[in-house]
Amino acid sequence: MAIEVGLLGLGTVGEGVVELLAQRNELPIEITKVAVRTITPARATKYANLHLTTDPWEVVNAPSLAIVIEVMGGIELPYALIKQALQNGKSVVTANKDLLATHGVELSALAQAQGVWLRYEASVAGGIPILNALATSFPYDKIQRVAGIVNGTSNFILSKMANERCSYELALKIAQNKGFAESDPTNDVSGLDAAYKLAILSKFAFGATPAVADIKLQGIERIAEKDIAAVHSLGFAIKPLAVAELNNDKLALHVSPYLIDNANPLVKVNDEYNGIFVSSQNMPQQLFYGAGAGMLPTANAVTADVCNIAQALVNQAPITAFATCAEISPELVNDVLEQRFLSIDLASQAPETIRAVTLALEETVGIRTLKQADYGQHAGSLLVLTKLTTELLVEKCRQILHDIPHIELRHVLPIFN
Repeated sequence: MAIEVGLLGLGTVGEGVVELLAQRNELPIEITKVAVRTITPARATKYANLHLTTDPWEVVNAPSLAIVIEVMGGIELPYALIKQALQNGKSVVTANKDLLATHGVELSALAQAQGVWLRYEASVAGGIPILNALATSFPYDKIQRVAGIVNGTSNFILSKMANERCSYELALKIAQNKGFAESDPTNDVSGLDAAYKLAILSKFAFGATPAVADIKLQGIERIAEKDIAAVHSLGFAIKPLAVAELNNDKLALHVSPYLIDNANPLVKVNDEYNGIFVSSQNMPQQLFYGAGAGMLPTANAVTADVCNIAQALVNQAPITAFATCAEISPELVNDVLEQRFLSIDLASQAPETIRAVTLALEETVGIRTLKQADYGQHAGSLLVLTKLTTELLVEKCRQILHDIPHIELRHVLPIFN
């Protein structure tokens, strides 16, 4: 007897799921109902073997379905639909990181109570099986840091700016033309998309359940060609990172453009690809690398979850929670003391002014200048912070620079070590 599956959404990822599941013969899996926004003649012809409906509730309430796949996007409607599916005793597979970061704790508890599976490997880093790795590969270990590139759009933009020396605006346009960025890219370039994914990663790695509001965000929108040139002259690259680090049961969560030494493997992670470091007590550094988005990489992760659930149903295996990390409830820290890059525009300033500003910074905000970048009429200093958080550092710098005309504090960026 076939295991019947319902599909919510038939966009890029949904089409990939249909394509991949049609290729599998090992398990009796059959997609029987598909909810779509509109049923066009072309879509009806292409998927004549599927029951298409514009009513998603018809899918989640269908008695014959054992598994529901959600790839429609959004939060509120998918939340209601997934909740109903779980209450109806159906297992659920989703790729919806926005939903999971917002309602994941509740839905996971509901799945456990109903005796069904909730799986969402595709919600973070597309085709990289990072969640399964975190859930199963560290049983006698303690994870200390999860950090890396989890947003392909931001990485594509910064890669283009660095490798082709183009502007942020042009790089964004190229990303949109290639389908790597939405017409409204705000969630990606602001860091919000990465924050949703970091919240999920924190659950698996540390047993934490942070809200997105608990994550310190800084987007890439203000990164310019001259910033990339400046850090390059110092032996660094700029990469969009999501970082969760545990120190003495205190968990710091950051999403920001970071400076990364050119020798670090993450510098080689370019374009739409993702790379995630996992550091633990027993294994100082492991790198997970692969396609972070796209039809087939994401659909492959969804399909793998579906097949694993189907196999468990065939074998009548007991229900297990996806995130198995013990709840340690670490204290969330909003800011930490770490190395930072301080970038100041000193256009048209005399050399003595630049020296005076640098000296004032060293004496006033408790920092030590390691190097100074020289790029045209601008100056940037690579600094080690000794006693101030980012907010206090920015405040002190602005006080120093207040009376100097034509000067701008451009960036305070963390440095990845």
